[in-house]
Amino acid sequence: QYDSLTIAQALRIDRKQQALQAILAGDASTENFNQLDDDWNIEERSVAALDSWGLGQFPLSYPMHLLSGGEKTRVFLAGMDIHNPSVILMDEPTNHLDSSGRQRLYDWVEKCHSTLLVVSHDRTLLNLLPEICELEKHQLTYYGGNYEFYKEQKTLMQEALQQRIEEKE
Repeated sequence: QYDSLTIAQALRIDRKQQALQAILAGDASTENFNQLDDDWNIEERSVAALDSWGLGQFPLSYPMHLLSGGEKTRVFLAGMDIHNPSVILMDEPTNHLDSSGRQRLYDWVEKCHSTLLVVSHDRTLLNLLPEICELEKHQLTYYGGNYEFYKEQKTLMQEALQQRIEEKE
């Protein structure tokens, strides 16, 4: 769905970038200033974010369809640094990432101040999260700890259930 876009478009910074370029070229229209919204360093922040995710060799005008799956993932991870949202939804964020990309994500998660909602099978990533919720049939169960804590609690619950079954036999 993003293959027809440039990196700037996929990151939703293209309009600010265009407004900035227009202002710098002398078009001081109100529309351009409104679009830029005082984000004068949008290009520098975007380039720095891409560089921090190992994508410094790609300009913001680079077509997304020429990127590998892991590079596309890292573009969107860089978007978190650019936009700095308060809540971030991540669906299998380590898919398509090589080991250095995964390590960069793990480091980022440890320093993150945003609320993260992560869907993942990556146990290393899940162990970095302070809370786990398990979604089963019509039920969401909260565990106040990381993945290791979740596993311990699940084991205890299964043992207690098994003991109740044996007591009823």
